[in-house]
Amino acid sequence: MNDIKVLHLTFRAFETRVLSILISDNLLKFIKILKTHFCLKFTILQLFMIMDQNQSAKSRTLKRLQVGGLPLIHAIAKRMRLKEILYKYIPAHGNEDIPAVETLMLLVYNLILGKDPLYELQEWVESIDFRCIYNEDYENVKFNDDRFGRVLNKLYLVDRASLMTELVVFFVKEFNIALERLSNDSKSIKAFGRYPGKTKTGLKLKKGQGRPGKNTNMFGFFIALAVQALIEREVRNKMKEQKIEKIRVYPEQREASHPTTCKIINRFDSICTYKIMENSKVVETFKDSLNEDQKLILGLLNIEEDEYWKSAS
Repeated sequence: MNDIKVLHLTFRAFETRVLSILISDNLLKFIKILKTHFCLKFTILQLFMIMDQNQSAKSRTLKRLQVGGLPLIHAIAKRMRLKEILYKYIPAHGNEDIPAVETLMLLVYNLILGKDPLYELQEWVESIDFRCIYNEDYENVKFNDDRFGRVLNKLYLVDRASLMTELVVFFVKEFNIALERLSNDSKSIKAFGRYPGKTKTGLKLKKGQGRPGKNTNMFGFFIALAVQALIEREVRNKMKEQKIEKIRVYPEQREASHPTTCKIINRFDSICTYKIMENSKVVETFKDSLNEDQKLILGLLNIEEDEYWKSAS
């Protein structure tokens, strides 16, 4: 008994009552099965090593974070100087724990990806990898519906006509967009003639002011649609330049000659990063790999694979 290093003990030498204190029930059952079927013997040192590994594994959790098409959207928004221009009209306030523009950018990203209601945005924000949009500093901030609501109120107070004009003028130049054929899609209603009061049916024309939520949400949709249109345009133009007739964006590896932004981004839905956490600390990180179709799309958007992973690695 003095030379414990070479002493081998079978489980018959242990009382079940003692083993239940030393090791978990699941591990006990597992070792009993091994012993029964393979007649294995364990040293005390080996037994405690198994116990330590089991207890360590119990305290670890796997955290899955969505990357998906966020780096694609972020790359286009960066070329548009979207965040820079928004900061010009909605500057950071001294008492804000996170600038309003950063919250607004998350709202725009969500409008492109999922269009979740405000009360579900917090759950979506917690599921994404902030590193892929270069906002790792705000990973632990609570993005509840009140925060997004306050941002929409701030957006309502700015000169949105000037903001929209500056955005459009810049990305028209940046992406070399031709304006020979321009469709002015207006939501205004024009009336001609004299209407001094109410008509016989009770209709009265008057100048009014829209509600903050409606106007600001429409502006958010405008930005989201602009980003979507630019992603689609860039991919299709590069396909034409490189003489690529079709790319695989549909399920079951089906091809499309005119891929839409929705299908392009959907190709990246399964791409995630993973963190193994132990006592709230990151023990290990790993990530999914990109397939050839995804790498082709990145190339069409002038995004290097290293750049795609750079912020989320």
